[in-house]
Amino acid sequence: LQRMTGLSQEPVAGKSCSDFIRIPLCRDSCLFDMAVEKVNSEAEEMGTEATSTEAFLSPITMETELEGRNGVNIPVSLYLALLKDHLGRIVGAVCVCRDITRIKKIEKMNEELSRAYKELQETQDQLIQSEKMASLGRLVAGAAHELNNPISFIYSNISHLRSYIQDIKTVLD
Repeated sequence: LQRMTGLSQEPVAGKSCSDFIRIPLCRDSCLFDMAVEKVNSEAEEMGTEATSTEAFLSPITMETELEGRNGVNIPVSLYLALLKDHLGRIVGAVCVCRDITRIKKIEKMNEELSRAYKELQETQDQLIQSEKMASLGRLVAGAAHELNNPISFIYSNISHLRSYIQDIKTVLD
């Protein structure tokens, strides 16, 4: 804990874990104390002895933060195991805090890379769509050109055709 937070023994000694570990359950009192009281009261209510003499674990896992030097928050993975005796009374506790700062940085980088990848996919989709539209435009322009040529030929010669038809009418008359 001292290595992780950068605090020396003096500010840590004699304090509750709730002074360093931000767990919603530890606001008013220590999580260990609350768990011990709860399990001990449950064992008294039951009034029965367990047949096994081996201690067993009740693990609690969560991610939280430790307050380090200068108020810097350190993300940690917390593993709390209460050691119980054959009567179900808590005889000890093990708390393991693992610094997950690197994991959190990697997760953040992964999120950024995922966002960038998604943006690249969207840009690629837009480029493909633009290329399709450009190809369609060229196709339509080619079809319009192919239709426009005969129509232009007919339109430009229609005045000569009128003249010829008038000449034919005159000859027939």
